[in-house]
Amino acid sequence: MLGPDGGGVTTFSHRDMPMAQMAAVAGPGMGAAAMESLRSAMPGMVSTKFSQLSDLPPPMAFLVACGAANDTNQARKTLDEHHDAALRDVTQLRLPGAGFTALDWAARKGNFEIAQWLATDARTRGLTRTGAPVGWACYTNHVELAKMLVGYGADVHATDVVFWTHAHALMAPGRG
Repeated sequence: MLGPDGGGVTTFSHRDMPMAQMAAVAGPGMGAAAMESLRSAMPGMVSTKFSQLSDLPPPMAFLVACGAANDTNQARKTLDEHHDAALRDVTQLRLPGAGFTALDWAARKGNFEIAQWLATDARTRGLTRTGAPVGWACYTNHVELAKMLVGYGADVHATDVVFWTHAHALMAPGRG
C-alpha cells in the first residue's frame, strides 16, 4: 500500500505474500477467498518495497503511478523524462507477474483522470487498443470510466489472456 508520502509497498504478487499486500493489486472490497484465488492464479508475481516512486525503475514508476498510486503528475513526469529511452513504447509495458498495461491498471482502480490522459496523449493512446481496459473498468464497476474509454476509441469487446486469467480466478465458484 502507498503511504501519504507516496512510499510504501506496491504488490505485483507472490504466492507467499501477506493478504494486506495483495490489496494493492486486488483493489478495495475484495474478499479473502477471492484474493487467495488471485494469488494462486498468478504465482510468478513479486513484491517490491520502495520509499518513493522515483526509487523504482522508470517503467515500474510509470505503471505504479498510473495504477496503485493514482498520481497523474508523477506518471506524466516519468513519461516526459524517459519517453525516448525506457518508455519508448508503453503499449508493450506490462506489470510484472500481473500483466496489466498502465491503462488496464488505471481502469481497474477507477483512476479516471489518468485513464483519460492515457487515452488521449499521443505517446500513450495506443493503450486503448492493447489489453482490456474497458473490460477492467466494467468488471470493477467504473461505468463512467468505461464509457469515456469507448468514446476515445477503446474496443468494448477487447480482451486478452490477462483479463481472462484474473477474471476466471475471481469468478470461480466459492472464491468470494
